Amino acid sequence: MAFIGTGASRIICRFNMSNQNIAMSKNVSSISHNETGRDTVNFSITMPNNNYGVGCSHGLNDVRGYTSYNNQSTTAIQMDCRNDGGSETNVPQCNVFIWDDE
Repeated sequence: MAFIGTGASRIICRFNMSNQNIAMSKNVSSISHNETGRDTVNFSITMPNNNYGVGCSHGLNDVRGYTSYNNQSTTAIQMDCRNDGGSETNVPQCNVFIWDDE
């Protein structure tokens, strides 16, 4: 069942940080590699503002730690993945979900 309308996901992406391969996406044009553990998700649409909600996670291959985001704009967002020790690490599966109230 698809959710359409107010609060629906505008941008969805699952990608590999080691090679920037996009496994699945909605409204994503590309992934830019910034440095180890930091990639930018470039949108194929322009968000109405940069006050949108973001959900992010990573998984696979026993990579424990956390995923966060920064440099949030109307056309892109930077993902930051770190391991348990706090070091930036490329993960094989980085996930981002973005929604707004329009």
